[in-house]
Amino acid sequence: MEYMKYIIIAAGVVIFLLIINMRNKREQKERLRRKIKARWGALNESEMSYEEYDAIANYYRKVKGDKETVDDITWNDLDMDRVFILANNTFSSIGQEMLYKIMRMPEYDNDTLIERDRIIEYFKSNPDEAQRLQEIYATIGKNPKISFIESINNLCKLENRSNIKHHIMNAMYLVGLATLFVHAGYGVLIILGTMIYALFSYFSEKAQIEPYFICIKHIISMNNAAKTIAKADISAIKTYNDTLLADSKKLAVFLSKSQMIESGTALKGSLMDVAMDYARMSTHIDLIQFNAIASKAKKYYNEIMEVYELLGYIEAMIAAASFRELLPQYCKPELTVTKEKYIEAKELYHPLISEPVANSINENKCVLLTGSNASGKSTFLKTVAINAILSQTLYTSVSESYKAPFYRVYSSMSLSDDIMNNESYYMAEIKALKRIIDADSKKSDIPVLAFVDEVLRGTNTIERIAASTEILLNLSKKNVFCFAATHDIELTHLLESVYSNYHFQEEIRDDDILFNYRLYKGRAESRNAIKLLGIIGYSKEIIDSALKRAGDFEKEGVWSI
Repeated sequence: MEYMKYIIIAAGVVIFLLIINMRNKREQKERLRRKIKARWGALNESEMSYEEYDAIANYYRKVKGDKETVDDITWNDLDMDRVFILANNTFSSIGQEMLYKIMRMPEYDNDTLIERDRIIEYFKSNPDEAQRLQEIYATIGKNPKISFIESINNLCKLENRSNIKHHIMNAMYLVGLATLFVHAGYGVLIILGTMIYALFSYFSEKAQIEPYFICIKHIISMNNAAKTIAKADISAIKTYNDTLLADSKKLAVFLSKSQMIESGTALKGSLMDVAMDYARMSTHIDLIQFNAIASKAKKYYNEIMEVYELLGYIEAMIAAASFRELLPQYCKPELTVTKEKYIEAKELYHPLISEPVANSINENKCVLLTGSNASGKSTFLKTVAINAILSQTLYTSVSESYKAPFYRVYSSMSLSDDIMNNESYYMAEIKALKRIIDADSKKSDIPVLAFVDEVLRGTNTIERIAASTEILLNLSKKNVFCFAATHDIELTHLLESVYSNYHFQEEIRDDDILFNYRLYKGRAESRNAIKLLGIIGYSKEIIDSALKRAGDFEKEGVWSI
């Protein structure tokens, strides 16, 4: 009965490991729950590397085709990566990839946006249910440097892989066990030799298929989440549950032999996880299951993508609900399908500014903005543009009210010399402006909403004013609603018949400059750029002479020496 003692000890160790594993999982789940609750409606200040952004953008690049999108120049001009981060309260790769795609591809009909709003408002009003689903999405997780879409496409192209060598290796364990009864020494050598081979070959082969292996794990986690979410009986997503359940059943057949892969999807370092890891390394069972599953991936591609898109869409709407909760003020926009160009917005503000100054505008003519540097011109242009994009993507305007047609949004604002392409600032700028003119020539029924900051700043004054006048005049005659900022007061006179003049102003008081960031009607009249020289110590002689020279030019129209 001596062996019974060892059996009892072994059983006790197993039970102990199971208890520790269960306790660890409870603690992990509680930490996750606290994290999800803390992030709901909270400011997200995380940073992302270029590789992470590139991976997130892969799904958008895959599906955009020739559709109207927020192009790269506009996205970068408006610093939309930071706006995306602000809204990105997601816990899975598929959620953030879908949110990014939605924010890059504005909608041009109300039905799609109203459906989004229905789900967003439900989760905003029911944060407990939203957070319950986020716990499920967290089981899918994020892989910051791997694109799921790219991985699944590569997986479907993977050639069939044989399991023969793995089966032979495992058969050698049986040979070793059998040999123990004949010659214990030889049996131990066979088992140890097989185990050493298994460990070394495991890492070599795993390295070759690691990206695909991660993809299979992602599909497993995604399918498990789909089943759980569909059975959670959330009323706002009932219309999607039947599709999720039907697809998950098909994928369950596809993934029927994935137990060892699945158990390795979220190793947390517990003793049980370590034991399972050694079992995988010793028997290659996860590699065997991977090879069997990978050969069928292409057959189930449509179901995989449908689950991906539905789950991603639902989590993106949850993130949008959290985004609305974060905003100090927002409204649901009133959007119309018309070629008429107008905007009626009250108390618009910039979502990335901690204490923003809100401005209102009601216009049906193109807008020309003047004012000194740092007075608020560029911020206002970005504020209007970001609101237009958020209105047509997340059906959310950061304002008191927003009424406008559906627009195709383009900008030319924050360009720089393209040294890699040997292009000057001026060349980059005129190309950016040309694409706005070309966008109008697509003969779309949707008007263009264009934002131009400091028109043709990359060239000399005479040619700048002449060319800027013609470009802005041309845009005003087209299906383009243009907002342009300039320092050239001449443009406010040359274009006043087709552009409404607005300005920002400042006050110099006690050797300091004060901005109120308020939008005013009319052109800027102040000449504070020269007065600012005095604030930083330029002599009175230089300042007075500069003011006189500017005044003489306004009277005579020529510069005097």
